[in-house]
Amino acid sequence: SSSPLLTLTSTMADDIGDLMFQAIERGDYNTVEHYVNTYSLNHCAAWDDGYALLKHSLEKDQREISMFLLMKDLKVNPNYNDYDFGFIRNKTPLHIAIEKNDMEIIQKLLDKGADVNACDKERKTPLTFAVQNK
Repeated sequence: SSSPLLTLTSTMADDIGDLMFQAIERGDYNTVEHYVNTYSLNHCAAWDDGYALLKHSLEKDQREISMFLLMKDLKVNPNYNDYDFGFIRNKTPLHIAIEKNDMEIIQKLLDKGADVNACDKERKTPLTFAVQNK
């Protein structure tokens, strides 16, 4: 029989992973801060070294949480396996920040090395977004 402790540990990681996304959605800054400081941004694969968390916070308009995450050493560009035929399946955090016309977050993403040439599935780069959203 498998050890219940081992099962519990891997389940806990998944639970914390899910709870983090829920906390972001609720705009629960304190919980997000607690999880990041306690477990670090590479706690589980779903967080993708902070990339998925940042994207989620931007999509859910949780700006304070986005700003907090951007103070951390997080990943701002997608993994190679997020690409289909050279195009990213979804928007990057930079695409989203430009859509929302949030200059401060755009600047922070650029400072952290966000890829301005990353094409989404509609073959639009963040620059294309910027021009269209003027």
